[in-house]
Amino acid sequence: MIIERDVTRNQHLLDLSLHAVIEGVQDPGVMKLPPRYRRLVLFDRSVSEGPYVGASVYVDAHGDVVTEARSDTPRVANFADFAWFKGHRAHSDIGLYISAPYPLRLHNHKLGIVMSRRVNHSDGAFAGVAATSIDLDYFERLLSGLKVGTKGVITLMQPDGTIVMRVPGRQAWVGKSLLHSETFQRYQRWHERSFVGRATSDGVERLFVIRQFKNAPFVISVGLGTEDIYANWREHALRVAGLMVLLVIGLLAAARLLAQEFKHRLTVEKSLSLLARQDGLTGLNNRRTLDEVYQQELKRVSRTGSPLVGIVRRYRPFQTIQRHLWSSGGRQSADQRSWGYCTQHQAATGYCRTFRWRRIRDHPA
Repeated sequence: MIIERDVTRNQHLLDLSLHAVIEGVQDPGVMKLPPRYRRLVLFDRSVSEGPYVGASVYVDAHGDVVTEARSDTPRVANFADFAWFKGHRAHSDIGLYISAPYPLRLHNHKLGIVMSRRVNHSDGAFAGVAATSIDLDYFERLLSGLKVGTKGVITLMQPDGTIVMRVPGRQAWVGKSLLHSETFQRYQRWHERSFVGRATSDGVERLFVIRQFKNAPFVISVGLGTEDIYANWREHALRVAGLMVLLVIGLLAAARLLAQEFKHRLTVEKSLSLLARQDGLTGLNNRRTLDEVYQQELKRVSRTGSPLVGIVRRYRPFQTIQRHLWSSGGRQSADQRSWGYCTQHQAATGYCRTFRWRRIRDHPA
């Protein structure tokens, strides 16, 4: 994570500068130097005079400032009543101590945190503290670079839940503790690194992701508003739904066209099938139908033993009469003047009405 790498790197550089101050203070030769040269030896200007570094100082066992990084003549101040000084004086094994945010006395009372280490005499007795401060503007600039939406929030905390920086809402939350908040308890007790919950500060439902820095005593919490998350999802879902609606409409239109085409084809096929079995001019069944009926009747008489009688009559003037009737009234006149008959088994076959031999009678040819 970018924030973790940046914070860890700067903490490491400042810690190295504190080690340099401790080594110089423990060297009697350095402490005997004139104030200007002693300051140049003790403090690394590339670190102690950075844009977000406040005051870098060495205070003695009584809490008085002995030397500081930005002035040959140290300012008069006493830190004996500060928590970081009391901690080092009471415990020799604290190591690097990072204070809670508070107004920095030597940095125009701007909000910041103090990093400090204990200084010992050669016999291990308490000899003071080497300390440097960091302006909270550094953390605000760092966290502001992340985009978390309109409902999102980023919180940088210490392991005890003390807020170092919160974006947005710096002024209202810096220095407060989240130790008893539901979100921090879920992380601390149940070790949940990601979960959905409502913040106790504003009641907004967020997806929280909490991470402990590996090499720095900080915990970062990133909360993304579920409304912002679902807003992007809803927008994407609406786009997909719109495309699906268009696709369904297109499929329905194509299905309707196909249905119409199939219906048309069925009608055409039915007409062609009828034309294949009947004469288009007279409506009489043709030779193909005769062959089919003949085969069916042969099978029937073979099965039942009934006789089969067929009468075929050829009428030569039929073509002349047909042309005459077609021109003077057409197919309906021919049908009205025709008569037919079937075999004696017409009730069984049912072809009396579908296959007829027709002739023309009483025609004034």
